[in-house]
Order: sequence, then C-alpha cells, then structure tokens
Amino acid sequence: RLKLMFHIAHSLVSTNRPSELFPDSRVIDAAGNQVIYAYDYDACAYFSRERHEQGWRWYIYYPTPGNSFHDALMKSVDVLIDDIGATGAFMDGFMYGYGSGRTYDRWDGHTVEMDPETHTIKRKVGSVLLLSQPSMVEFVKRMHARGAVVVANNTVMTRTIGELPIIVDQECRSDPSVHLAQTPCALGNPAAIRSEIDVYRDALDKLKWGVLYLYYGEGSLTYPSLPREMYPITVESIHSGTVQGKERIVTMRSGVYGWPDGRELHQAHRFNALGIEVPAEFVSTADASGVRTRVDLDRDESAVLVRLPVLIRTSKPVNLICERYGAEGLTLELNGTGRVELLIRDGDFPVQPGQRFVVNGGATSSATADEAGVLKVVLQLKGTMKLDVSAGSGP
Repeated sequence: RLKLMFHIAHSLVSTNRPSELFPDSRVIDAAGNQVIYAYDYDACAYFSRERHEQGWRWYIYYPTPGNSFHDALMKSVDVLIDDIGATGAFMDGFMYGYGSGRTYDRWDGHTVEMDPETHTIKRKVGSVLLLSQPSMVEFVKRMHARGAVVVANNTVMTRTIGELPIIVDQECRSDPSVHLAQTPCALGNPAAIRSEIDVYRDALDKLKWGVLYLYYGEGSLTYPSLPREMYPITVESIHSGTVQGKERIVTMRSGVYGWPDGRELHQAHRFNALGIEVPAEFVSTADASGVRTRVDLDRDESAVLVRLPVLIRTSKPVNLICERYGAEGLTLELNGTGRVELLIRDGDFPVQPGQRFVVNGGATSSATADEAGVLKVVLQLKGTMKLDVSAGSGP
C-alpha cells in the first residue's frame, strides 16, 4: 500500500528573525549565539539571492517537553494528517542535531564539561539529543495513533529509540552505523550510481556490511533487481553479506540457509553479476528436522530466500525446488520416497476456507481448503515428481 510521506527536517527552521521564533527552544553555543546549520549559503541553492541578503539561514532549534518547539512539533501531527493528507513522515535528522550536539541554554541533568586538569565539573550543558528524545518518542506515538508511519533518517541510536516501531535508515553510506537499529537500511548513494548496474553494485556494497538497500533517486529502472526482493522483512540477525529475517534471507554468500526448526518451503531468487534475476535452481532439503536450502553463488551474485506459507511434513529426506509461487499457484519439483504432506496457507497464492483447487501430481485431482483456510495436499513419492497446484473447480 502506497504511503504519502512528507519530508521533514524538524531541527532546521528557515528564518531571518531567529530570536522571535521559539525563543525558549534555540540551540545555543558556548558563546551564547544560536547555532546555524553549516551550509554554503552564498551559493543560493535553497534561498534566493534576495532572501540570502536579508539574512535568511537555517537556524537550529530543538524540542523538549515544556518548550514551545515541542508544542509545535506535536501540533504538526494534525497538520500533516488532517491538512496535508499525509500518511507518513520521513524525519530527516530524527535524532541527529545537524552537528549541534550541545546546547548551553539549559542543563539536561546529566551532561557536563570536565576540567582535564582538576577532573572537576567545569560547566553544565545540555545534550540536544537527550533533551529531544522524549519529544521524538511522543511524536512517533501520536503519528502511530493516527495510523501514520515514521521513517527516521540519520538517527543516533539509544535503547529508547531502538524500542520504537519505526523504520530507521542512514543516508547513502555503506558502513555499520545502523547495526543497532530496528531496520538496518541505507539509502542508495547517488554519487556512486551512473548506470542501472551501479544500483546493484551499491546494494552489494551495503550488503557487505549487513545493511539493506532503499531506493533513492536512481532514475528510471528497466528491470527488477535485488532491492525489490529485500522486503518485507523483520530483521533477526545481520552478518557480513547476509541479513536474515522472519520472512526472508538476503545474502551474497554461498552456504546452507534456513530457519531453525522451520518447516516452511523456500522460494529462491538469484541475481547475476549485472543484477539481473536468473533461474535459481537451488535445491532445498526437507526432513524431520526442518527445511534448508543450499545456495551456490558466483562472484558478485546474490540471492534471496523467501519463507513461504507452505509447510511440509516428511519423515524421510525430500529434495525439492520451488519453481513457482504466486497469485497463479504453486509448482514444485520433488525427489524422494514415502508420504509427504503439504499444508498451504493464504499468502501471495490466495487460499480461503472452502475454496477448491486443482492438484496435478502425475494425475489431476481436486482438493478443498478446510475451515481454517488450510489446503492439505498428500503425496506418495516414488522418485521424482512435478506438483502443480492452482485455483479452480477441479474435475
């Protein structure tokens, strides 16, 4: 479902009369001056020449419970949703401060400057991030209460921020700075992208750090590549070259993959060194202990294993390849012996209670999903078999 996101850099306020706006919320430096965002204002890229000459700059403010900027930030939720019609906010610099880590207008109750000679407190100061954190938490809660999504760009992680149900990303970089985030994601790097192949290479560069890729101004793309198959994902573990989640595994490393005790089948996607999807043909093995898939990749290749809502029960080892899973149905190549049960639940291949299906496993038959919306298919393997399940009335 498409979300209408509004880009917000809440710390930066465009004005030429900074002392009149939110006077109790200004980030103040050690000399008593309000901090201005470091930028080449003479270039007049964002401000017109006239406004530049009038003294317009990006002045930095911060919200904290009790100050006027906090109140304005909370009011912005109603403006975003009711007046603009947005269903989400892309919060640029969500917990970042734009280079102004300290403010000298108040004490946060924790942060001090120490005298290196006497090892005593020289001055009490305020951490912009610690002061802002309660306000940002309340902003997120208010947005979620209205059914809106919050994306936090360039965020310093704390335990409190890490517990919020938000999407976290870093801007363009390939490094470990989002390893502690709920969603280890990074925006594509425009400086590294000159062609469609570069998009894939940038995605691999991030995946080397255990970081997923978010599209960011790549231009026209003519074929689906690795980033499209990275989501949805609830991240459980990250490694160099591999991100594992509840729904899928994204990797650029050869190996054997699966979920501990997981009995769901895997659908594999393979991308060659140009980022083009090619037939995967990775073999999964199912037995009494679960399902695992061997992934063999060449240089600069990658793969995604998707955990399907299709459970398999077998006491003897069965090798299989999922050739197709989607709205049109399920197609498997199987090799083994003995009884095999497949329990197919609703997903990209719709399965509803009482719905009838056509099952072709050597002979064509029909099957009906039970009252819980589970379609049970029982096979007797005697070597290789091709199974195809699709919606229909059956014979």
